Amino acid sequence: MRVIAGVAKGVPLRAPGGSSRLTRPTTDRVREAVFSMLADWAGAAGGPAESQLSGLSVLDLFAGSGAVAVEAMSRGAAKAVAVDSASAAVAAIRANASTTGLGVEAARASVAEFLKNGSHPVFDIVWLDPPYDLPSETMNGVLCLVTGWLAPGGIVAVERSGRGEPPIWPAGLASWGFRRYGETVVYFAQEAT
Repeated sequence: MRVIAGVAKGVPLRAPGGSSRLTRPTTDRVREAVFSMLADWAGAAGGPAESQLSGLSVLDLFAGSGAVAVEAMSRGAAKAVAVDSASAAVAAIRANASTTGLGVEAARASVAEFLKNGSHPVFDIVWLDPPYDLPSETMNGVLCLVTGWLAPGGIVAVERSGRGEPPIWPAGLASWGFRRYGETVVYFAQEAT
């Protein structure tokens, strides 16, 4: 696992230690494809990788290694927060932020607890990569909480198993389609304006 593009291109990333169930990193192929779509959405497709997400903020939920948050910062995001409940994951996120020299913020909390926080910033991009065995009802409940964290016009991306059910988008989010990458499917929705 490595940073694919931007100012930290090629820097290897550390995965959380411990149980193999702890994390299922988003593959380089999926990250590359998703960030290409995000650059297009941000109006920066074809531009220098280090400025494709210039000025945007990213919330990486169920972050594992924080690879998505690190990739966003490498591509010019102004802010990235990575949230995971496992101490090994938070340690990996902090190590990856340090190794790359990027200012990714790590938060140790369950995603639901984090999202229930009363006062918070909003984010342009919210990425969710929950365990594939997380029940769909739980995932859909988390998506209801996400809507309050999304900036006007912001986008939500959810990585799930191709064998699972697609997310049910709550009011305020409009489906933007999905992309399949082998066993992985990434679903997108945009804040309805």
